[in-house]
Amino acid sequence: MNKDDRDRYLATIFAPSSLQNQLWALWAFNQEVAKVRENVSEAMLGEIRLQWWADAIEEVKSGAVREHPVCQALNEASLNESTLDLLTETIAARKLDVFDEGPADFAALCDYADGVGGALQEVSYRILAVDALVEAGISASRALGQAWTMLGLVRALPFHWQAGRSYMPASVKEGMHLPDPEQAFNQLKPTIERMLNYTRQQLDECKKLIKTLDKNQRKLFVPIALVELYLNTLDKAGNNPFETPPFEASELRKLWKLFAFKLTA
Repeated sequence: MNKDDRDRYLATIFAPSSLQNQLWALWAFNQEVAKVRENVSEAMLGEIRLQWWADAIEEVKSGAVREHPVCQALNEASLNESTLDLLTETIAARKLDVFDEGPADFAALCDYADGVGGALQEVSYRILAVDALVEAGISASRALGQAWTMLGLVRALPFHWQAGRSYMPASVKEGMHLPDPEQAFNQLKPTIERMLNYTRQQLDECKKLIKTLDKNQRKLFVPIALVELYLNTLDKAGNNPFETPPFEASELRKLWKLFAFKLTA
């Protein structure tokens, strides 16, 4: 977790210590399903592995826990059935990962962002809010997760380009196969800008919703600080993810942004 999902690790440091183990279990689960594509040689094996996790979640509901440390950690997190259903939603969305074709269109890409990021962030909110869940908080968490995932896809575009993978809509995915980064960016620029506009819209929606929450609940949304930081980094690079390295924030700056958000929320 510390290595594979550093940003969520940093954000979790600012969560109440009594709830951190539940969050570690959630993020460990996310790493297991997120890395399925990297750990299999063909799509069918990826689908089998995702089904293994879907079955494992169903078994956690019934109290039958598999001999896997993440399954055991999820069981110890004592998540209720409706919250575990959100993990199943994430697994279903992750099926897109095991194929290299990418989403059919931009609407399908947004569905992926919601299923992967929105559902996961809602679980995080349900853990942190404990018994003080409110509809505005749930909606805000979905919007934040959608923004986080869409922005993550933009930031990961150079990695996916090198690996020959695409999360671009079918109409523009040929840009991911161009041999030169500059050519790829020029081809994909309108879609990248659309993805970033979606990120900003969902971020704005999240921030509008959390204004209706009390201070203690607003503090639960510290990942907002990193979304804003990365949007700023991309803005400095002309929204070109291939050109962001010189502008990337240090870890100390990330920690400061997270701390400042929690302090002023």
